[in-house]
Amino acid sequence: MGTRVALIYAGQAPRPDIRFEPIEGCITEEFGALDGLTTSEIAAAQAAPGELALLTRIAGGQSVAVRASYVANRLQMLLARLDQEGFSALVLLSTGIFRSFATRTPLIHGQKAVDAWIGALVLGDCRIGLIHPLPQQDSHFADMRFGTMVHSAKSIAKGRLSQNIAEASQSMADADLIVMHSVGYTEEMAKEAARVSGRPVVTATRIIIGALRARLAEASADDGPFLPKTDLDGTSLVAALNAVDHALTPRECDVMALVLEGDSNKVIARRLNISHRTVDIHRARGMSKLGAKSVADLIRRAIMLSAHGLPPED
Repeated sequence: MGTRVALIYAGQAPRPDIRFEPIEGCITEEFGALDGLTTSEIAAAQAAPGELALLTRIAGGQSVAVRASYVANRLQMLLARLDQEGFSALVLLSTGIFRSFATRTPLIHGQKAVDAWIGALVLGDCRIGLIHPLPQQDSHFADMRFGTMVHSAKSIAKGRLSQNIAEASQSMADADLIVMHSVGYTEEMAKEAARVSGRPVVTATRIIIGALRARLAEASADDGPFLPKTDLDGTSLVAALNAVDHALTPRECDVMALVLEGDSNKVIARRLNISHRTVDIHRARGMSKLGAKSVADLIRRAIMLSAHGLPPED
């Protein structure tokens, strides 16, 4: 079975307009903060003048401006539920959500991912062009400390996200980089913006999915290492490592054996009938006691110890 990832939108799922290159071995499931609501219930949550709003898409393809606080509260409840459903990662595919959310499952927070990407890229007084759908978002994005900011909310017309991309892009021809700051902007729109402005353009979706790819690659390195060909199972590998100074407790041995067999922390928790947090603690202590920086390092060391006549002891 592949790695299960929850894609979470500020509006309703599914979102066929949000497309990206599939991630090998990744099974995605879509959820929306406004799923299950009727059109009248969503209309009642629309932002009043002066309120921070999010432009999001609902079933049928319509775009609506909903109170950001209402969406954040719905997201809080949705994330709490999905956090218990065994996903490898939760991806908040939305920008303009500034609230933090606490989850045990790794969370790719769309707004924070975009902020981090810009912060890591920018050096000095770089002029960044932000194309976003709603004029009132200007004041919120203006607080970001990423050099000189250039704003445009000219890319929306009649509740849609595509009509005035060219006009918005023309106004940013003096920017060093343009960020299309809504997951509703497609790669086709980005290509049009780059053609008109003559500047490099990146979409929020590309940044967020890039953060997901990096997180899955990191998890694969930590939880699913490549095992060199050997007849030793995880228990034998741990025994070889522990034969030197018997540093590990019996439970730490149990956890580390499954780690070395490539199981993720969630799988280990289920197999040993302990909590995910307990696995985290035993794993961290085991790695520290054995003085290892990576699981691959432990595997290589265990195989070498076994090959050099340090067999496991009972």
